[in-house]
This record gives sequence, structure tokens and C-alpha cells, in this order.
Amino acid sequence: MENNNKICRDCGEYKAYYTKEYCHFNRQDHGFCAKHEKIVEKQGTCAFWRSNLFRRKMRKKVAIRALNDILTNLSEIRQILGEDEKEE
Repeated sequence: MENNNKICRDCGEYKAYYTKEYCHFNRQDHGFCAKHEKIVEKQGTCAFWRSNLFRRKMRKKVAIRALNDILTNLSEIRQILGEDEKEE
């Protein structure tokens, strides 16, 4: 009996497809399975399921690092603009 908790959309091999809408992206009901090298439904299951916890943790670390860099850049821009405003 298959474990229903191990569906494709939660697998480390699954890459979701998105469509671009006017102001956002919509996740589609299908994606690409790197293990089988084919398009699969996000609710599907298979015997080759693997956790995506590592990928999720790495994405979070990368996002936090990028946000910190953006915050630093914004602080520098605010300082420059503040100095220019004082000179005027």
C-alpha cells in the first residue's frame, strides 16, 4: 500500500510548473519529475519519492542571505540620499 503523504509535489525530484498572470504566478497542477524525466501530476505518487527538506532549507538560507544584502544596499542608499538632502 502506498503512503499517501508522499505525493509528487512534496518530492525532492519534483519541479512545479508556473504560469505568469498579470501581477503574479500561478502554480499548475503538473510539474517535471527529474527521476522519471517526464511531466507528472502534483498529486501523483511513486516508489522513488525522496524528501525535499534539504532543498527547502537551502532555499531559505539563500533567501535570508539575499534579503540581508538587499537591506544593506537599501541602508546605504538611504544614507547617501540623507546626506544629499542635508547638503541642499
